[in-house]
Parts: sequence; C-alpha cells; structure tokens
Amino acid sequence: MHTGSLLAAVAVAVFAPGVANARVFMETSYSQSFTPMEGYQFHWRFSGAGDARRIEFALVVDTALGWIGFGIGEPTSGSMPGADAMIATFDDAGQLTIEDCYTVAFETPIPDCDGLSDWRMEGWSRNSTTTVVEASRLLAVADTAYDRPIVDDGIAVARLIFAHGGDEPSLSYHRSNSGKASVQLFPADFSVPAYTPSLQSLLDGGDVFNFTSLADNYVIPTERTTYRDTTCVKVPGPVDGKYPYLVAFEPVIAAGNAKYVHHMVVTAYVDETCSSDDSITPIWAVASAHFPYVLPGNVGFYMDTFRSISVQVHYDNAGPDVGVVDNSGARMFYTYTPREHSAGILQVGDPLVDYDENGFIQAGLSSYTFTCPGSCTETWKTSTNTPNITVFGDLLHMHNYGAVMNTTFYSSSGGSMHTRKVEYFNFHTQQNMLFEPFVVQAGDRIDVTCTYDTTGQGNVSFGLGSDEEMCIHFISYYPRVSHDWGRYCGYHACGGSVGERIADVEPEELEREYGSTCPLPPPNIPPAIFNATSYSHSFTPMEGYQFHWRFSGAGDARRIEFALVVDTALGWIGFGIGEPTSGSMPGADVMIATFDDGGQLTIEDCYTVAFETPIPDCDGLSDWRAEGWSRNSTTTVVEASRLLAVADTAYDRPLVDDDIAVARLIFAHGGDRSSLSYHGTKSGKASIQLFPADPSVPAYTPSLQSLLDGGDVFNFTSLSDNYVIPTKRTTYRDTTCVKVPGPVDGKYPYLVAFEPVIAAENAKYVHHMVVTAYVDETCSSDDSVTPIWAVASAHFPYVLPGNVGFYMDTFRSISVQVHYDNAGPDVGVVDNSGARMFYTYTPREHSAGILQVGDPLVDYDENGFIQAGLSSYTFTCPGSCTETWKTSTNTPNITVFGDLLHMHNYGAVMNTTFYSSSGGSMHTRKVEYFNFHTQQNMLFEPFVVQAGDRIDVTCTYDTTGQGNVSFGLGSDEEMCIHFISYYPRVSHDWGRYCGYHACGGSVGERIADVEPEELEREYGSTCPLPPPNIPPAIFNATSYSHSFTPMEGYQFHWRFSGAGDARRIEFALVVDTALGWIGFGIGEPTSGSMPGADVMIATFDDGGQLTIEDCYTVAFETPIPDCDGLSDWRAEGWSRNSTTTVVEASRLLAVADTAYDRPLVDDDIAVARLIFAHGGDRSSLSYHGTKSGKASIQLFPADPSVPAYTPSLQSLLDGGDVFNFTSLSDNYVIPTKRTTYRDTTCVKVPGPVDGKYPYLVAFEPVIAAENAKYVHHMVVTAYVDETCSSDDSVTPIWAVASAHFPYVLPGNVGFYMDTFRSISVQVHYDNAGPDVGVVDNSGARMFYTYTPREHSAGILQVGDPLVDYDENGFIQAGLSSYTFTCPGSCTETWKTSTNTPNITVFGDLLHMHNYGAVMNTTFYSSSGGSMHTRKVEYFNFHTQQNMLFEPFVVQAGDRIDVTCTYDTTGQGNVSFGLGSDEEMCIHFISYYPRVSHDWGRYCGYHACGGSVGERIADVEPEELERGYGGSCPPPVARAPAAAGKVGVLAVVLGACGLCAAALLALWWTVARRQSAAWERGAAARSNVPRNVKGLAPPQTPTDDFYSEKHVDVVYHPLVAP
Repeated sequence: MHTGSLLAAVAVAVFAPGVANARVFMETSYSQSFTPMEGYQFHWRFSGAGDARRIEFALVVDTALGWIGFGIGEPTSGSMPGADAMIATFDDAGQLTIEDCYTVAFETPIPDCDGLSDWRMEGWSRNSTTTVVEASRLLAVADTAYDRPIVDDGIAVARLIFAHGGDEPSLSYHRSNSGKASVQLFPADFSVPAYTPSLQSLLDGGDVFNFTSLADNYVIPTERTTYRDTTCVKVPGPVDGKYPYLVAFEPVIAAGNAKYVHHMVVTAYVDETCSSDDSITPIWAVASAHFPYVLPGNVGFYMDTFRSISVQVHYDNAGPDVGVVDNSGARMFYTYTPREHSAGILQVGDPLVDYDENGFIQAGLSSYTFTCPGSCTETWKTSTNTPNITVFGDLLHMHNYGAVMNTTFYSSSGGSMHTRKVEYFNFHTQQNMLFEPFVVQAGDRIDVTCTYDTTGQGNVSFGLGSDEEMCIHFISYYPRVSHDWGRYCGYHACGGSVGERIADVEPEELEREYGSTCPLPPPNIPPAIFNATSYSHSFTPMEGYQFHWRFSGAGDARRIEFALVVDTALGWIGFGIGEPTSGSMPGADVMIATFDDGGQLTIEDCYTVAFETPIPDCDGLSDWRAEGWSRNSTTTVVEASRLLAVADTAYDRPLVDDDIAVARLIFAHGGDRSSLSYHGTKSGKASIQLFPADPSVPAYTPSLQSLLDGGDVFNFTSLSDNYVIPTKRTTYRDTTCVKVPGPVDGKYPYLVAFEPVIAAENAKYVHHMVVTAYVDETCSSDDSVTPIWAVASAHFPYVLPGNVGFYMDTFRSISVQVHYDNAGPDVGVVDNSGARMFYTYTPREHSAGILQVGDPLVDYDENGFIQAGLSSYTFTCPGSCTETWKTSTNTPNITVFGDLLHMHNYGAVMNTTFYSSSGGSMHTRKVEYFNFHTQQNMLFEPFVVQAGDRIDVTCTYDTTGQGNVSFGLGSDEEMCIHFISYYPRVSHDWGRYCGYHACGGSVGERIADVEPEELEREYGSTCPLPPPNIPPAIFNATSYSHSFTPMEGYQFHWRFSGAGDARRIEFALVVDTALGWIGFGIGEPTSGSMPGADVMIATFDDGGQLTIEDCYTVAFETPIPDCDGLSDWRAEGWSRNSTTTVVEASRLLAVADTAYDRPLVDDDIAVARLIFAHGGDRSSLSYHGTKSGKASIQLFPADPSVPAYTPSLQSLLDGGDVFNFTSLSDNYVIPTKRTTYRDTTCVKVPGPVDGKYPYLVAFEPVIAAENAKYVHHMVVTAYVDETCSSDDSVTPIWAVASAHFPYVLPGNVGFYMDTFRSISVQVHYDNAGPDVGVVDNSGARMFYTYTPREHSAGILQVGDPLVDYDENGFIQAGLSSYTFTCPGSCTETWKTSTNTPNITVFGDLLHMHNYGAVMNTTFYSSSGGSMHTRKVEYFNFHTQQNMLFEPFVVQAGDRIDVTCTYDTTGQGNVSFGLGSDEEMCIHFISYYPRVSHDWGRYCGYHACGGSVGERIADVEPEELERGYGGSCPPPVARAPAAAGKVGVLAVVLGACGLCAAALLALWWTVARRQSAAWERGAAARSNVPRNVKGLAPPQTPTDDFYSEKHVDVVYHPLVAP
C-alpha cells in the first residue's frame, strides 16, 4: 500500500442522492451473510428483476467512528487495483454519505465522475461499538470503464474487497483493517448459503472420501523462495473395477503459517513412489488465496493410470523468519461415482520456466508474448475421441512484478475467439477460477502475454523465485489429452516460442479498459469546535468527560445550566445527583441523553434504586431540560439545565445553595454505544461545591485550596513504611507514629483539614482510614486514644468549617489506622499510604471532637451470625450517657456539624435519630441506599444535641444468598458505627464512645425478615411497571459485545451489565425458526452435559406473547420447572419474522439456590459449558432431534481484545515464539468394529536450541469434519526413544475426550521435553454404525516453545489407570459404585523425585465410558480429613473435556480415592475394559512439578500399592449425592397404557412457569406392556435385598418399565444424548 497519497486530505464529490436516514438494522431481513474478517459482517439479499435487479446489503462493522469501504475486486485477481468501490462516511452532523469510486492502484479510491451512481444508500445505524451501513447496487452496469458488473450465471464467484478506517472518520489508510473474499453470491442450490464453499455441498451429496499429503515437520529455510514436495501418498485403488475421480482439493495450512505458503501444485505420478519423471501430471494449482477448489459436477481427474500423488509447496519466507516448522499440504477429495468428463491441466506460456531473456527482464514496463502453436494443438487428435477440448477453469500465474496478463485463443480459420485477462495482477490474490466453458479446437493457436513492471527494482530475471518472474497459464479442460502436449505447450514445449517482446511499454498501452482518471474534487473543510467560555465554572470528573456550569434565574425558577463535553461520537451520556449521603448511584436522580436515528437529542428524566438501568421518572415533572447539542467525529456536547428546587422528592434530588452542602454528582457515558447499556469503566463520581462562598474561587476547587490560600497553614504526614499488604481480605494497620507540632508562643495548633495520601495504583486496596491522637509521644497511650477523623473510600480531602478545629493541647502524637481491603487477593502489593494533616496556630472558635455511636467497640456478636435476608438492628446511646457531658464542658450541649455513617459490604440502609430528653425526635441522619465503596465525611447545617438526649442508630443489612455473616472488623463482616463530628470536645471517654457496651448503651430492637417496603426509603417509589409480557422489539446485534454460533441456524450474542450481586449477562438467541420453542442452558459444570443443566425455555403462546421458564434437568428428558421461587432468567425483548425468532433475555451471574441453578463464574479460568436447542417448527416443547448443540465458551476473557468465545490458543499464538508439529493417521481405514485404539504416525520431538529443550504448551485435535463422529478421544504419549517404542518410559502427557476443543496450558506451565524424543497419539475410534470404508487422517497438533515455563507438568492417572480391574467378569447390574484408592504410601514416594514433596493440581479429565453416571475423586490429607473434591454429578461419555481450575496442593502422603458409579440398567452384562461398550474409571490429573518415576504417572488398582475398596451394589438414586436438582416435587407418572396403545407420561408443572399454558409430555412411540406388569415390576423392585458393603449376585433384570427404558422410550432432551 502506498501511504503517501493517503496522508493528504482527500475530499470526495458525492454523486449518490444526498444523505441517508438512520434506521434500526434488522439482521434477519437478509437471506445470506458472511464474515470476511474479524469485526466486519456482510449481509445480502436480492430485489427487482432484469436491468433493475439489485443486490441489497448491510455492512456491520466494529467501528463507532470510522469510514467503511466495500468493493468488487478485479474480476480475475480479486485485487484492490481494478476494483469498483463504495466508500461510506459520516459528516460532523452524523449524516451518512455513500460515494461511488474506482481504484487503479493500492492508493486512495478515485471518485467516479461518470454521473452514473450504481450504489444507493438505504439506511444506517450506529452505537458505541458498531456501525451498520445498508446500501444497494445494480447488478448490471452502464459504464464498464469505472463499474464492475455482478454476474449471475451459476458459476461466477464474486471477488469482493472489504475495509474500514477503525476510529478514523475521514478516509485514510486502513492498515490491517482490510480483507478479501471469493463469495458465491448466487448459489446454484439455494438451500446452501451462498457464502458456504461449494465443498460443503459436495460433501453433503455423499459418496465422497478424502486423503491428505502433508509436509512432515519441515523447517522452512530462511531463503526467500523454496519449493518442496510433501509426503508421497498412494492413490486409492479401484473398487469393483472402478478407479476414483479426484473432484476437489483443499489447502491444509498449519496454523500461523499462512503467510509462508504462497501456492501449491498437486502432481500425480504413474508409479507408487512419486518418482516417475516421464509421467508427471500437474492436476491442480492453487495460489495464495487458500480457498478450496471444487470441480464442476460433471468433471473429475480420473485416476486410472496414476498411482501416487504429492504436493509441491511454494514457500515465500519474506522475513526471513527462522525455525518455522510446517506441516502444510492438501486434502484431496475423491469419489467412485463416475464423472462424465476426465479433466486435464494444460500449462501454456513458459510452462517449463525456461526463458531467460539474456539474463534480465527489460527495466520498467515491458511485455512478453509466448505462443502455443496450432501444430501442437493439432496433436490432440491422436489422443482423444474428439479433436477438441473444452476449457472450464484456469489460473493465470506470474510473480511479484506481474502487471497485466492476457491469453488469447486464435481459431485455425483466423481471428481470435476467446480472451482470459487479468487487468490488475496481484501476486498475493491469485486463485483458480471457474467460468462458462468454451471449446478450443485442434489446430487453434494460444498466445499468452505477460506484462511486468520492474520500475526501480534493479535486475529481475525469469526463474522460480518469488523475486524472479514466471508466465504460466494453467488451463483446466476436458477430455484429458494423454500425451505430454496435453500438459505443456509454449516456450521450449511442443514447438512453442517467445514472440513479440516490447520494452518501454507506455501505461496507456496496457489496454486496461477499467479506470480512466476523473478530476479530483476540492478538499472538505472540518467543522468548528465547541467553545466553553460562556460557562463560569468547569470540572473534569474523569478522563474524556468535562462538566461546565453556571446559574440563571432566581427563587423557585433558579436553574443550573450545564454542558457535558464527552469524548464520544455516538454514545449515550449520563449525569446525575447521587444519593445525598453516600453519593452512590442507587438513590440517584439521573438524566440520560441519547440521539435517535435522525441525529436528534432526547433528554430523559430517570431515577435509580440499584446498580441497574435507570428507571424513567413517571411523575410527569421533568426537571431536566435540553438546551442544545453538537457532535463531531470525536466529541459530543450536550447542553441542558435543571431547576435547583424540586416538587417531587420521591424521584428528584434538590440542589441546595447553603455555602456548606457539597453536591455529590455521578457521571457516565456509553463509549461508542448509542443505545443505553452498561457503561463499564466509563463512569465517575465527584463531590463538588457548586456554590462557593467566595465567588472568586472556582466552584470546582476543593475548599482545601481555599484554606491554603488563606495562609498560616502548615502540614505533616503519617505514612506507611513500604508495607506489604497481606493477601487476606481485611487488614488494619497503623502508619508511622508522628509527633504533633508543639506550641508556638504558648499556643497549641488546631488540626483543620485532612487529606488522604494514596498511590493511584493502590486506591483499590485502601478502603478507609481513622486518624487517631494520643497523649504520649509514641502512640501507645491506651487510656487516651482519641479518633479525630474517619474517611471512607471516597478519598476526598476533609476540610473543617472555618470556625472549628481539633485542638492539640493535650495530644502529643498521631498515627493513621488504614483499613486494607485486598479482595483479590493480590500478592506482593507494597503500600505507603496514610494521611496529610493540615494545622494552624490561628485559634479556632470551637474545639472539635468525634463521637462514635451505635456499636462503637465492634463488640456485638448476635449469637454468632446476622439474620439471613433483610434484617435490622438498633443500638442505643442513652440519655444517662449524654448527661455526663455536663461535667466536661462549659455548656451541657454539643453542636453536630458533620458525620460519617459506616457499615460494610452488606449494609442496605443506615439511620440515626436524635431524641430529645423532653420527648420526640429532633434530627435524623440517614443513608437510604448505602454503598460500602462510596462512604464520605459530610458537612451540613449544624444542629444542637443536649445533655440527656438519646441517640438511636439503626443498621439494616441484606445478606440474601451470602451464607453466614457475622459482626466484626472484616470487610466481609459487618459494623454499625456513626462517626459524629461535633464541638465543643467532651474530654472524657463518653465524648468518644456511646452505644453497645459503651457508656450504658445497649442493643434494642432486632427485626428479622424485614420486608423491602419496610426499609422506609422515601426516594424511588416504584412507577407502574409494564405488563409482564415483553413487547416485541427490533433486535440490534451491534449492541452486544460478543457473539458465537454454536450450531447452524442458532446465534448467541452477549454482553454484561450491573455489578456485584446485581451483575447480569444479557444475551440474544437468534434462531432460524418462525414458530418453535427455544432452549438455552448452563450445562453440568464438568461434563457440560444436559443432565445437571440449568435451563431456560422460551415459548410463545397463541397470542404471540413470549414466556420465559426457569427449569433444570437431571436426565436426557424434558426439563423440569424450577420450583424454588427464584427466577434467575428474565425476558428483555423479542422479535419474529417468517424465518427467524430473536429472544433477548438476561440472567444474574450469582445464584441464591445452587440446588437448581448454576452460577456463572468470572475468574478468568472458568469456561462456561453452554447448551443450545430449539424446536424447529414445533411451538410446544418437544424433542429437538438434531437441533441441539453445546459449546465451551470463555464468556469472560482475560484479554478484552480477544473475543470471549475465541479459544485461548489464539492468545497463545499471538504472543509469538510458539511453533507446532503434528502427528496424524496415515489414511487409516477405520475398522467396522465398535472400538479401535490406534496410534498415529510417530514423530520426533524437536531438539534443543541453545541447550534449551522445548516445552509443549498446547494441543489441538486435527479431525476431518466428516470424521468427528468416529474420533471419540485421544491420548498424546511421549517416549524416551525416537521410534515410539520404549515400553518402559511411556508417558501420557495429554488426554482429550470428545469435546474436540484445543487444550492450552496455563501460562506458567508446560510439558518439558528434556528426556523425551518422540510422540504419537493414540486415537480411540468409536464406530457405532458401523460404517464401512471410512478413511481417516486424524491426530493432534502440538504447540511448543523454547521460552522456559516456570513449572514442568505431568499427568497422574488414578483410579484404575491400567484398566486392570475385572470385577469377576461383569459390573453389577443397575446402579453400582466402585472406589479405587491411591494410598498415601504411594504419594509418599514423590519426595524422592522432586525438590518439594508436594504437587500442585491445575487441571483434569474424569473418564468413564457409556454407562458412567457419577464420578467423584476425593483428596484426603495425611493428617486426616478430606481437602478437595473433583466431581461429575451427571457424567456424559460424549461431552468429556479437559478442565482447568484454581490450582490446589496435594502433599506427599495424602490419599486419593476415585469413585465411579455406573448405571447398566437394562444393558445386560457389562465388563471393565477398553471398549466403548465396556467401562473404565480413570482420573487424568494435570499437575506440576513432574514426578519423574512411574508413580508420578499411575496410582490405583494394581499400580503403586493401590487397590479397589468399597463396592456398592444396588445404589439407590438418592445415594448418588447429586447436589443439583433435588427437592422439587417430581412429575407424576401414569402407568403405561395397554399393549397396542400409545401412552403418555404427563409432567405436572404445578404453579411453575408454563403450567398455565400447557402440560409438558414425554411420548412413548411403541406399545407398552400391561399396566399390571408395570405395577408388578415396581413391587418386585421394592423387595430387592440391599447389600451395601459387599457385592450382591447379578440380578436378572425385572420385566418392568425400567428394564426397557433404553429400548422403548424416545427421550425429549435439550441436548441429544
């Protein structure tokens, strides 16, 4: 790309009709979609007919500001030069403009000045993350000099280009934000999405097999160009006398190596060793596009005479990069179904790369014509039944300096017939093309002309290198000409020659029909910028957000006028007056500013009662008024005003002008999201003196500055001394003790202000401080400790009123008690926080004190725990205590001027009432919506409390779902203290503490089960709620931050909102169904299976209304409605059309009831195992059939720049210094028996580099899509020799079950390959069909690094690791369990192998086979008691997966018990063994550091002294100890109907969910036995004797319902078993 021309301001003339109106994007209205690059979606459909036929499309791009480009590339090369482009930009007013352009180079597109605009705007929408541009274009064009037609002929592939400007609104260089794609816009089969490569259509047709030829861990050389052949493979032989046809080719390119593999040539040989030089036949050539190449349905390469194949790979190592290991090659697809035509490849031009041009190509622009003469094509007559060939596809091939390539076919009778041309050649976008076939007759001549541009390149020669040149046209044709002249014709081949050579070609002689230059338009002028000088005050509460204000009017009409200047071009803007005491968002009066699709500003008056979406104020009194706005590409300015006085205090907060009150304001914006959504980190709060006493002092300046400006103020600090904050949640620590400054001229100082000193990076750890004064100089005088200041988490300075100070007459030292809240916990945090004290020798009128009331000594314990749920406690400071003030002061009264109301995390409401000794309450201080993180010292209008008055402090807590919470000092414990600032100071203790256990105080009323309406919150009474049915809404995919497609026709979009216990996942399910029910769930945490899942079912009633139902599952059966009364799923909206249903819903992450609900954990490790299903066209809940899926998704990525659903393998690769190699099967024909274990090809482990051996850090299954159902799981195994044969040192290093996901180790762990020399992969094939003749090349890709990892990992197999237990032949029938022990005597041996006697467990795989029900491993400490448990409550053979979790330590000497429970009901005799229909019990444990001897690999039955312990037959279902899915009333079962009838088992839902609409049913599809037999079976079961400790003899299955449930019942699960 030439960036020079792009740096200039390029303005564009608009030839499209004006600007487009904004509208809401409806994804489901488009019939096809494609994602050409990350963050750019292309949706399209067609309309009209004939010359008026149009393609209508939407470009959905992850940009809130940038320009968007889309175009039709050069038809043959697909390149940007020669493209027809559309550029979409937004002006400063937010209006969309579409521009018709063309390109002739890698430079700024040129506006098309032909006056004919084929592109038309249809609409647009933008939010804070995404822009949607909807447009259309005519297929036919009138001006081929600037426009490219879109051809619908059933063959042509549109070569499209895509780009966007990121966050640059004006047209500029796109950098990496560009892509290209070959897209079948018009599929021949409209049931196949147009963007799906036709390879899928081929495979869907059946009778197609494949094999691969790959490089064998080839280290790419560092020279620029290398040609290398892959492994030679045999061509599949004949079947029933029929040889195969090759019908498709697919590049197989190792991850991360695409940039090195430029192109390939697949070559067939007549011998079996790829060595027959005289019969080499190139059958396919692919250049750098890396797309599959699928032949037309009537054509194939017939393999009758060919016996082997290899792939020549052209490596282009431009770096060069060192040590790149490659396993690329090609996959060949073949069929035994005969094709009508046998294809061949004819290479014309300079096919043998033999022309040398006397050394070098002419400098500058030069052209060369090579001729394939008629005398050569005449020879075709001797080889085929017809003297003609039919050309159906081609690849025109040059190298880096190619400019134009043109092939002309001349008839033997004179004149040209056909031309194939690339007007703008691009070395990096070559691709095999198919087109309308045409005939070339024997005797016709073919001329190939290649034009090169070597300007400024020095000497360039012809040759094989990327920096040399070629001129070859690969022509695909039929029928195949069998001799050499059906393969090569041109220079030095079949009488061909070089003809015309033209030096110094002029650009106009290139005969490029496309792209004559239009005159350039004048540049655009940028708009003016907002000017804030009309406002008298300003403040910046957070980066990118300015607040300017002034006042107008008087009395009740007085207003604050303000401007919010925010760094966002699209997003919503929020501003509010926080809860008056806490300053928190709950309890705030809020204004939300949004812009509609027409760019118009709307101001909304809202209030909040939680950390959730603000609620529109329905009092009919809007105190906020819009005054104006402006927007440009980076900034939005909203100007508004608000009355200071309010008429409705239930929803509005007043602004008070009393020279004391500090306004507690909150600020937020949506970034680049236009619709209201969670602000994330884009929020702030500030305490601001809107009305300064001194108008000359800017209102936003903290009054500390005013104090300092007054002079005669000094300061000192007391700080921590490089204190390492402990890793426990709560720590209280005193800072350095400092002496109080002594008297000057007999006057002691007054402390008049305090300022927290906190390092920015440590603010999250310092929750609050208490400054304390002592009467001695060492901060140790217990009898005279006086708290003089408390500041909570707001971290603002605290400046006393001008007439008040803490008088230091009797105090000699000060320290600061810091409350650290290390919630992580984070390790090794060093802190130097503390406080700065400001003092003056100028006497203050009043000497201040701090009185702590409530539970000031933190002495109350409530018999252990606070009442669960909402509960309140009242503590009393009695009049008998305040009466003592008389003895200490000249006046018996105190004056209260400030305070801090203090609780911890579970505080909800705090209220202090001052009662007069003469009766009645006088004053109240209250926090209606308490927030642990926004506490702050407050000043207010002083009031008097008299000696003898009583003070009651009531604290209300909400511990719902939090377990046991006690009173105490910890952040996760609770307090109830009101710090009251007053004067004059009472000198004795009762001027410091009064309440529980202090000065005769007590705890009074304690109220459990407080109702929410009893909280007496005056603010935020509920407005009438909308009706329970959710109205339809237009779905906007761009409002969600993440998306994933778990199965065809089902999209999952999600984002997060809220915080803490109120944090929610908000999601949309977009499903290809117009009628059916939709299911979504959180699977069993370990297995990811449907049994044990937390499920949401969405259905629509006959009136079209959406209902969301909270369910759980315990089997592959109909989900059971959750009867706990706590619905964690909430409907948010929906939309439907004739093809698609969108359900928008949300769910709390935390759950209160783990018996029926699954939490979603955000710990950067946990992978959410989700399940998905829908009912197709069935509206009532029914069996989903194949319409189900599952996925392991990282909902919470550690790196927000990586899409949450992307496997972390990508993150690993992005980090660099990671290489890979593969071990694959070699065209293995899977046997027809159920179970086969087979090892892949043995590969050598990469050797040391600079003395360092590699670490294996990730593993990825390599499985052909069509073979996924046969490959159940794999075990990667390392050996100490190079041939994978060292039986004494076999080490399994990875086990993956059927999930087929990559397994990436934690960043500090790897399998160290110091002693291992080879690796192979044992594949477990499960051919359940069985299917015949399945050829497989599966295996695994191993990723390694030479960067040392901190820990060397091992795999420990416990349970029955050698699969040696046989249970006297068979497992007990029915439910039975077996416990295998790894004894402490075995783990004790770890001491001899590692520096530490302990191992750390960080991951695992719990493994059984088809009859596994529950698997549980318990780790027992050698000192007694269990430490850790790993469990699968609902095991599923088909959803096993390696899991990572929070590491834990197992010590040498600890015991490990593995218990496997099986359900063989109705299955006959089942034995232990290797087969899928036999059973295993192995727990693969990933740990570090690796124990080098065998007992670090195997421990359990027959291994390291292990044994089988307790075996329990006839386990009752309730004995399975499944914590999930327990106590709801079970559905009522009816006895089966008589034989010949169809029975129904109804599920009674009671009061739950859908019971008002319908009963769910399980249907039996075959006749059942007589009900009497069913009842007899139940009675027989009740009389079966129990044998708990030993094994009962095998039981003959009873002839009842249960013994045939696996035969007769058609289950109705959400996820297929």
